[in-house]
Amino acid sequence: MKTKRFLKKLHEDIIKFPAYMISHPFKGYEDFKFGKKGKLYVALIFLALMSFIQVLKFTSLGFIMNPNNPKDLNSIKLTSFVVFPVILFTIANWNVTTLFDGKGKIKEIFMMVCYSLFPFILTSIIVIIGSNYLTMDEIVLLDVIHYIGVFGVVYLMFFGMINIHEYSPLKVIITTIMTVVAIGIILFIMLLVFTLVRQVYTFFFAILKELIKRY
Repeated sequence: MKTKRFLKKLHEDIIKFPAYMISHPFKGYEDFKFGKKGKLYVALIFLALMSFIQVLKFTSLGFIMNPNNPKDLNSIKLTSFVVFPVILFTIANWNVTTLFDGKGKIKEIFMMVCYSLFPFILTSIIVIIGSNYLTMDEIVLLDVIHYIGVFGVVYLMFFGMINIHEYSPLKVIITTIMTVVAIGIILFIMLLVFTLVRQVYTFFFAILKELIKRY
């Protein structure tokens, strides 16, 4: 009985509610934020699934669509290509929306971004399976499904920011542009810090090497 209730709860949180958000974005995100139906564990599951799917695409996508060599697989690298942009967008958007009177907390932004991956996860599964059975002439259908998944992510993030931050559509567009600018600034600062650290490391390593030679 407990297992049945647990599975029902998982189905509600991981499949039913995210699917409801796609068809009813305003009411869905209202329940997400104010009805506390958005769950951090679900957001983390979606992030993990997205990372796993990138690895699966590298290894299991049909040979017609897959130019990768399975021997070149680097799961940490592929995972970082998912996790790092999500964290970077979350931090940048939180910083920007704080200046623009956004109501969303950093945890809510992170969860919103992760929940927005749901349609892309579904379409990616279809693409991976279909790529192993369809012919070259039918691959265009999988491209359409792929772009539907991408549109689904943008669609959910757009309505998510409207509801999470209590913004108008125009303000979402403006803050999104500012978020992209903020991401560029953060990356530039990270590059400067990395370059500085590398130079300091090289300097001290050269001194240490010189001391070892002398003594």
